[in-house]
Amino acid sequence: MRARSEAGKIGGPDPVSAGRVNLKDEARKARRRLFPTTVTFLGFSAAVMAAGGHAAPGRAGVFALSGVLSFSFVEYSVHRWILHGRFPDGPGWRHFAHTSFDHLHIQHHARPWDSNHNGGTLNITLIPTGAILLVFLLTTPLATGPVFWAAVLASYVVEEWIHHAIHYCRFSHPVFVALRRHHALHHAAPGTESNYGLSSPLWDSLLGTRFSLSGASARSL
Repeated sequence: MRARSEAGKIGGPDPVSAGRVNLKDEARKARRRLFPTTVTFLGFSAAVMAAGGHAAPGRAGVFALSGVLSFSFVEYSVHRWILHGRFPDGPGWRHFAHTSFDHLHIQHHARPWDSNHNGGTLNITLIPTGAILLVFLLTTPLATGPVFWAAVLASYVVEEWIHHAIHYCRFSHPVFVALRRHHALHHAAPGTESNYGLSSPLWDSLLGTRFSLSGASARSL
């Protein structure tokens, strides 16, 4: 495997052809990896939002909606500046970030259909997301910050299943086709440092990181 360049870009070798793997088997294994995260995060989110809604229904509704609407930027930011960031190995949190993010996402770009590198596992995502939730619980009223973050976590679960579908499914709905094409270009050599948004191309368009093709080249993706 080609190592990370000095510029710190996610590059790696050309993706392994899907024809070399059994997509049905990989999809099944990827779903099994997603189930613990799905159950845990949705359970936490439901509990926090229910408690916040009981304490202050109107305020909780506003903050829940804010969390859902904010998620596309959270998703874009994490993908661009964390998963495609630079995390040299070192002591403490630097070693955690290096082993958790660098290796995982480089491997995902090298093997997009490999279920072992398709999405974050619960043991990796629970610590940072749980720490943020704890900060909100300790510093803000239940119906505000905690409900906002609970909505973000629920949206993250939806995003993970969208990512799963983009890699393993072939739905014909125009929205899905457009999202799949957008993400396919992120995995292709010309667009590796663009198209960071998965559930929406909005922030790529606003922040100048959207890459697109037209004509036959786009239809072939």
